[in-house]
Amino acid sequence: MKKYILNLIWMLSDRVLMLAFQLYVFSSIKRNFGTEVLGGWATINNLSQILISLFMLGIDIVVIKRIVEDKSAAGKEMGSAITIQVAGAIFYSVILLFIIKLFYNNIQFVWLYYSVFVIANLLSIFAKSIFWHYSALLEARLRAITIITSIILSFATVVLINQYKPQVIFLSFAVYYFLQLIISMFIYYFVFSEKAKWSISRECINVYLRSGSKLIISTLSVAIFVQADTLMLEKLSGLHEVGIFNAALRISTIWFFVAGIVSTAFFPKIVDAKKNSSESLFLMKWMTGSLLIATLIISVLVTIFGKYIVWFLYGKDMDQAIIVLSIHIWSSIFVFMGAFSSKWLFANNEINIEVTKTVIAALFNVIANYFFIPYYGAIGASIVSMFAYFIANILVLALLKKTRIIILEQLKSFVYVIHPLKYYRDCRKAICLFR
Repeated sequence: MKKYILNLIWMLSDRVLMLAFQLYVFSSIKRNFGTEVLGGWATINNLSQILISLFMLGIDIVVIKRIVEDKSAAGKEMGSAITIQVAGAIFYSVILLFIIKLFYNNIQFVWLYYSVFVIANLLSIFAKSIFWHYSALLEARLRAITIITSIILSFATVVLINQYKPQVIFLSFAVYYFLQLIISMFIYYFVFSEKAKWSISRECINVYLRSGSKLIISTLSVAIFVQADTLMLEKLSGLHEVGIFNAALRISTIWFFVAGIVSTAFFPKIVDAKKNSSESLFLMKWMTGSLLIATLIISVLVTIFGKYIVWFLYGKDMDQAIIVLSIHIWSSIFVFMGAFSSKWLFANNEINIEVTKTVIAALFNVIANYFFIPYYGAIGASIVSMFAYFIANILVLALLKKTRIIILEQLKSFVYVIHPLKYYRDCRKAICLFR
């Protein structure tokens, strides 16, 4: 248990700092250039995220799982996955170029955005592959050191130059990923004792292409599910609404990221526990419940004090963003449940179910936004987003026979909110499972 907790703490430390960096970038763009420029940046950023998700094939979790199962094969697993993702990044850059040329050429600074996102995504692949190895071996400490060092250096550089040349803020992510690449390579090869020599295996490439072909629909659906709101807002309501929506989401997703971090930190244990179904289901309940109380507290606090956060970051002309934030933060309950159930599905090779739930949620998100956004703008998009998370992470899994038991176990964790003694007893049981 101690190793998992320390791993989690390291993962949280770097993520918190990264999100602070992202918030600085967003607030600086808004304060220096206005809400519409922030909306343009967010639009191209979200379009970029959809496309890069598609061409990366969503194999990250598969790589980690395979390294967990055979640690001696880490080198060929990483090398093969990198080969696929670099090729995907090249295709992504070409497709993004044509889409911007055809549909978004009128956005201010658009080609600067394009250059930054393409460079950042290409550079990120190499450090990310090293992070796969760290995750599989519960060595988040080295990942955290890499990211924290990279952020501090890039943060200092950008803040210093931004005082004299405000447009340098748009280069922030490219600077960060360049520094991260250099630092990650140094730490991996000169500090990490379990480093592996990368190689390319045709067999591994075939495995990842097969897995990716199944996951690509799910990955694309998740990207559409998360990013489509912004693209639809741009077309149906304009860049100002995009800026409002993304300013609020940049705050709420700080907490959402915690769900992914915690579930990733415990993923190796979820993989190990799949051999015993009762243990596996108990862990689902305990892990979900462990964060449920915190989620409810955070949601209440953000609802009450969110306006002060928005005013501090963006100024007092963003009242609509306060409403969006107070709605969107409550999606965190469904996000946390989905983070753990998705890891359970991957651990048990139920990829088709993961695909099904994300496709249904993505379709709902697009269709509902088409009707809500023209009338309610960013507020409507935040309401639709919350219902989409509910559909993906509770409703669909509750309707499927194979996964109904997962949802039942997760719903049982709500008892912890009113029965702390029950939680205490389950904590003792959970600690025993980690020994």
